[in-house]
Amino acid sequence: MLSRFDISFRPIVTSDVANLVRWQEESEVAVWWGDTDKTHDELTEKWMRRTGALGSDYDRNTDRYIIVVDGHDIGHVQSYALRHYRNTLLRLAFRMLVVSIFLLAKPSGEIGVLELR
Repeated sequence: MLSRFDISFRPIVTSDVANLVRWQEESEVAVWWGDTDKTHDELTEKWMRRTGALGSDYDRNTDRYIIVVDGHDIGHVQSYALRHYRNTLLRLAFRMLVVSIFLLAKPSGEIGVLELR
């Protein structure tokens, strides 16, 4: 039997930065993002830029959302138009990564990463 969940997405805002940093500091998430060497302050600065649509082209041209399940923030998802990333299009095409979802509130209490391809 499948359970039903109320799933929604909302744009990230400054008040989400603490959760985004906490999630990204988890070892398996940090490895995914290639940020294992980043300090808490560096991650906070990065997410503050992203919530304010400042920074690099990547920061400005990527739409970011918080995943909300049954009223609880459980992760982050992002999307972008490939036209903004022509220099990495070939790498992205090989990877075929459409969406990365960081599920940090599994019923079992585990922390994990789920890829939708």
